[in-house]
Amino acid sequence: MPPQRYPLPNDEQQRLEVLRSYRLEVSSPASEFDHVVQLAADLFEVPTALVRFVEEHQQFFKARVGFEACETSREVSFCAHALMSDEVLVIPDARYDARFADNPLVVGPPFIRFYAGAPIVTPDGHRLGSVCVIDTEPRAHLSQRQLSLLRSLAKIVTDHLEKRKLDIVRQAAMSMAAATPDAIVCADDAGTITFWNEAAERMFGYAKREAIGRPLTLIVPAAFRGGHEAGMARIAAGGERRLAGKTVEIRGQRQDGTEFPLELSLATWQDGDRTHVGSIIVRFRRGPPCGMTGPRPTLRAYG
Repeated sequence: MPPQRYPLPNDEQQRLEVLRSYRLEVSSPASEFDHVVQLAADLFEVPTALVRFVEEHQQFFKARVGFEACETSREVSFCAHALMSDEVLVIPDARYDARFADNPLVVGPPFIRFYAGAPIVTPDGHRLGSVCVIDTEPRAHLSQRQLSLLRSLAKIVTDHLEKRKLDIVRQAAMSMAAATPDAIVCADDAGTITFWNEAAERMFGYAKREAIGRPLTLIVPAAFRGGHEAGMARIAAGGERRLAGKTVEIRGQRQDGTEFPLELSLATWQDGDRTHVGSIIVRFRRGPPCGMTGPRPTLRAYG
């Protein structure tokens, strides 16, 4: 078996798992990274710029300018070496670098001479690929400003990947929420309803279009609204969330004004700089609908 011609990162297995979690193989042909490679080619005045990711045995290009292939073997990949450090890899003239002097992409078309690649690094430190610029003429080392520019382009790709992953998770959650027989209502830190599934429509009597964008007090009996609003204000200010992760028994109010007992499980999460009071899972209370003994938690306890 011939010797391996490229280095392997210490986190190779975890890196591959993270890379595959972004589901880049199902991207549309019109790449979302085209603007990155075009900007890179213009800024560095090079004929070739690539956004590429390194799989187990090959590298694949999600966006490219001045390069025909969609993927190449990892053995000929410059990017495989860029994965070994968080720093930008700069090769002024590949003919005189022992790692690349006999590389088919150097001794033959496209006759790579200059290469600079900034690793695409995930928030948890895994290097998935690189944003690189390539020239057929040798070049001097890049200035600090140029290195910073290339790192910034790689960060743009990372940010897009994170948004992509969040969208995948969000879509899966929305699909499950739509299918569940329990009512699910979500609200932001201002107390505005942001999600309302079909089961919530049946339980409270409001259609989705009638509920989303309105205050959560829409389904809170008048006697409890003051306490509820105080709790929401506490959450918005970063206060303690005493009931997050717990199931509580409260009273809700339907569109026709009737009140009824119910149970709900509370959770909170961050979306950017906004706190959501949500993923509120609501279902009819099992047990005696009336005659509840002792004090019960109410919506005023959100905070």
